[in-house]
Amino acid sequence: MDSSPLVVRIHHYILANLDAVDLSPRAIAAANGISVRQLHRMFSATGITVSHWVRKRRLARCAADLRDPAATAAGITEIAFRWGFNDSAHFSKAFRAEFGQSPRAYRAQHAAARSGFERSLAGHGNATAVSAA
Repeated sequence: MDSSPLVVRIHHYILANLDAVDLSPRAIAAANGISVRQLHRMFSATGITVSHWVRKRRLARCAADLRDPAATAAGITEIAFRWGFNDSAHFSKAFRAEFGQSPRAYRAQHAAARSGFERSLAGHGNATAVSAA
């Protein structure tokens, strides 16, 4: 996709509204003063649909939250809904397709990796640096 001002504006709009359940090609096009057909044409040059681009960005935000130690109190469904998904089964299926594992396994894997890293730092007397960061 080119980096024309319109494309940049559309990308910014999408990223700023990822949490909106009703973020659709129609809503994106209307907010940017173009037709849905023009929007689809712009994305078709990249080989990815508008909806797929939005879904990949939402999944990336969910994955970031699942890795974030500050977000451990948030449930997986809560995180999915925060980023515009409205069906936990659909989210889990899309997440598995994108990352090769369930959201729960992904979160556990990253928590275990953090825990191992922190243990290795504690063995070197650097645990304070990690907890203060």
